[in-house]
Amino acid sequence: MRRSVAAAAACIRLALGVCLGLSTAIAQPALRKSPYWMDVERERATLMLELSTSGQVSAQLKHDEQLFEARDETDGRVHALTFRGLTPATSYRYRLELPGGQTLGGTLRTAHASTARRARFAVYGDNRSDPAAHHAIAQAVDAFEPEFVLNTGDMVYSGGSVDDWQSFFQEARTLYAHVPLFPVLGNHELYPRAAGSRLYRRFVRTPLAAGQTEAYYAFDWGPVRVLVLNSNGDVAAGTAQRRWLDSELARARADQVPHLFAALHHGPFSSGYHGPNLRLVAQGLEDALRDAGVELVFEGHDHLYERGEAAGLKYIVTGGGGAPLYTVDRAPAYRLAFVPVHHFMGVLVDGERVTLEARLADGSLLERCSYVPGEPFVCADGSARGPVRGQQSLLHFYLHMAAPWIGLLIATLVFALWFWRQRRRHG
Repeated sequence: MRRSVAAAAACIRLALGVCLGLSTAIAQPALRKSPYWMDVERERATLMLELSTSGQVSAQLKHDEQLFEARDETDGRVHALTFRGLTPATSYRYRLELPGGQTLGGTLRTAHASTARRARFAVYGDNRSDPAAHHAIAQAVDAFEPEFVLNTGDMVYSGGSVDDWQSFFQEARTLYAHVPLFPVLGNHELYPRAAGSRLYRRFVRTPLAAGQTEAYYAFDWGPVRVLVLNSNGDVAAGTAQRRWLDSELARARADQVPHLFAALHHGPFSSGYHGPNLRLVAQGLEDALRDAGVELVFEGHDHLYERGEAAGLKYIVTGGGGAPLYTVDRAPAYRLAFVPVHHFMGVLVDGERVTLEARLADGSLLERCSYVPGEPFVCADGSARGPVRGQQSLLHFYLHMAAPWIGLLIATLVFALWFWRQRRRHG
């Protein structure tokens, strides 16, 4: 009898536990994408997240006596909470309220004012394909303590895959919980085009001008202004992007911006497998940037580290965030350093001087070079040149890439021949 009563009581407790567990799960949807910061400027910031199920969220941002609130009344999964009227160069703490009373907290620091002389940020890209490598890079970037991160594109292998986007934000969740992300649109974000564009606009926010919907934009951080271009589109005279670029270049001259950088995925310079974007070169992009006083261009697309200078226009190819490495080195005259390795760039601006640190996934230094506008790079040994390790020819690279497929084709032909002879023998 006692055993029966005890068993019945246990069943009741189990049933209550299951019911309470279910009600808690329903009341408190799990986070699918942890909070991450985008579109952060001097007076504005957007906190984004994704729930596992639909629900409403709100957040508070606080500094001393300043309190800002944002609420997303949309009963959906992806939420973008935008705060306005913030103070430049100010550290805030946020409190995020999720459905069911669940709360999360974290920090944010807004962009420096234009009068600031210093900035510290990180650049990397092409982290698709290898989540573990991307995770290691993201941890190393976080340890560098950047004020923001510029990603040179191909954040995902397929822009139309929700799983790929989930992997990107999951592997870098600690970093982007407190460091703003400024993305460049890569070609893989658009695969397949319709679905890729839709998910990009769903998970990404950038500092677009009023009414603008394109994937090019500009942002300021202290003494730095970055012009983010869409290399998937055209920059020929008369196109919308070229008109925008010409306007931004003129605005930068009028504002006397101390350091003007450009960023795009597939740019006018590269010694690697893909090489330079000849379409954009033919459309006059290289000359337009150089003539307008852009001092440094950040690129991705080729999975490697490269540094160079072409007629006064400096560039960095940083596509070593996790994608398969490319060892092809075309060795043009403007190339100064070339290493196929997973890495990120640490950029330190101090007055006129800009210091570039290429760092590996463990945080160790690959090379450190600096310059002041109008003068050449100066690296550790006093010269402008750095390490060069890629020497593979295009033909060798193609044969290496095709080797598994050639082996599969040969095996298929051998099996087909054996099968045909067996049928002839027994037929």
